[in-house]
Amino acid sequence: LSVSKDYVKNICLIMKELGMLWGAQERVNTVSASNLRDMAKSGCVQLDFGIESGSNRVLNEIAKKNITVEQSLSSQRLVKSFGIRTFSNFMIGFPTETRKEMGDTFKLAKKIKSDEYIFAILMPIPGTPIWDMVNPDIPPDRMSEMNFFGGELVDLYNRSEVKNLERVRTKFTNSLYIRSRFRKLLFYPRFLFKLSKKNFSRLPNRIVIDLLYEINLAKGQMIYTLKNIKPLRKAVRSIKRNLYKRSY
Repeated sequence: LSVSKDYVKNICLIMKELGMLWGAQERVNTVSASNLRDMAKSGCVQLDFGIESGSNRVLNEIAKKNITVEQSLSSQRLVKSFGIRTFSNFMIGFPTETRKEMGDTFKLAKKIKSDEYIFAILMPIPGTPIWDMVNPDIPPDRMSEMNFFGGELVDLYNRSEVKNLERVRTKFTNSLYIRSRFRKLLFYPRFLFKLSKKNFSRLPNRIVIDLLYEINLAKGQMIYTLKNIKPLRKAVRSIKRNLYKRSY
């Protein structure tokens, strides 16, 4: 998003006038406090980042991102200080990536503590430098089978030190899942308090259902405590009314 400060200001003015909650994609090396301040005031609730790797070598020699691990960490702390949630994209399976570098990516994901995240497997695109580096022997009629989450073709273009990338991706994802769920529980009340009655009526059903699902995940004392927070009880009642109206 941060192409220029004036561009960001104009976007923020438009979104504030519309009274909408919104999100955008951002780079760790362009985000700034001044932009974040304007974005938070105009209703920005989430920024998505391409963190990719926990290895500076992979980031710059292979992925050509021109960013550093240190920038990834500092940018996430800065974004959260303005009450904006983060979505971080990580990737494993880069050519020449070592087992240690893959582990460093997982460690970085734990340090960053994003509200949302995704681990993907590198998928080389024809015509790119990484495609030439990997030089996969994939039949043209099977190109459509390639995806970021695995499949039968992964072994044909995996040039990392680790052989079972699907298993590693699943392990990383599952290990962070519980942490992410509880962070969302902490986020949702703050998110709800920012919503006006007018905005409640605009909430897509998928967000409402997701909210109720996350709250339902909590067990024991935690859910008891949440139920006894007066503002949250009011918010849930508003959501139920909204769902009832949209069902007719």
